[in-house]
Amino acid sequence: MRYSTGLLAAYLALRPTQIIAVDCFTFTLANGNVYRYCNADVPVSFYNYDTANLDSSLLSLGNLGSMVLGAAGEAPIATFAANSIRITGLKYSVKIGMDVDEQDVTISCLTPPTFAQSASTAASGDLGTGELGDMLLATDGVPSASFGSSAELVEGVPFLQALRQGLFDGAFLQRDRAFLYAWGAPPIGTVALFHGRISSIDKIGRVEAQLKVKSDLVLLDIDFPRNIYQAGCIHILFDAGCALVKSSFAVAGTVASGSTNITINWTNTQAADYFYEGTITFTSGALNGFTANLKASGSSTLVVIDPLPVAPQPGDTFNAYPGCNHTTGAGGCATFNNLVHFRGYPNVPPPATAF
Repeated sequence: MRYSTGLLAAYLALRPTQIIAVDCFTFTLANGNVYRYCNADVPVSFYNYDTANLDSSLLSLGNLGSMVLGAAGEAPIATFAANSIRITGLKYSVKIGMDVDEQDVTISCLTPPTFAQSASTAASGDLGTGELGDMLLATDGVPSASFGSSAELVEGVPFLQALRQGLFDGAFLQRDRAFLYAWGAPPIGTVALFHGRISSIDKIGRVEAQLKVKSDLVLLDIDFPRNIYQAGCIHILFDAGCALVKSSFAVAGTVASGSTNITINWTNTQAADYFYEGTITFTSGALNGFTANLKASGSSTLVVIDPLPVAPQPGDTFNAYPGCNHTTGAGGCATFNNLVHFRGYPNVPPPATAF
């Protein structure tokens, strides 16, 4: 049995003749941005209700007849988009014990990529809707592609592309069931059915993706003790334990001609391997704000681990940051003059050593 918020239980006890249940899904990215979708044909909106009314509270948890908006025309505080992203496979389960609930989830995008129609092709309609003999080539240029409904964009890119770029790494997914007395009406209340985090992405296609979601109990699978005795430094470069400031090591660069979505040509002002295992963050162009990990660094090239979504263009600017091999030698703390914060144990004998 799940706890029902507010007076939803009291309303259900009245045995209403009609009750509508809608599943609402909330994605919370690692950067704190929230994206909401539902499985209904119309959007579902939540409001802040007038707390002066004793029968109403937050998120439509009051009595049906006393749900008064805090102000006339008040905008909803949360709206779950409809006819956009369909989520299936996330089930409600109840178990005794500390087993991690792992589920397979399928996410489908309902709106495929669309193209605007040229004004000079009045004889033909949208792609594939005109007669074969009436489809005339445009004379005013080919229009650029659009990505369909804006509700499917995450951080400015299509939903499935955002999954591929890792924007959902560390993201949380919550499923709530909202109850309405009529379509378009504010929910009477909600029941939380699942809360967990995206664990892995198994497959990404053109219209759908398959991923695994685990409950919050997965945090109990973290190895103990917290600090492991190992030869390499346990700190992550530029974290609080490392104490180095990332912005102090940024090296500005400009993309040169001949660059691809794997290899970036530029003028390197540092040692050839200075940026090995480092990162690159673009500051202009189509990839503005995008960060990628580097697997190689040369005197005039940078090579990323995974292909970039698009190839950077000559003149695009970026900041390159060095990497760290977590040792006390070259490429490690000695390179950064940061031996005082080295947190490794290079003299620990290997596990195979016996006395």
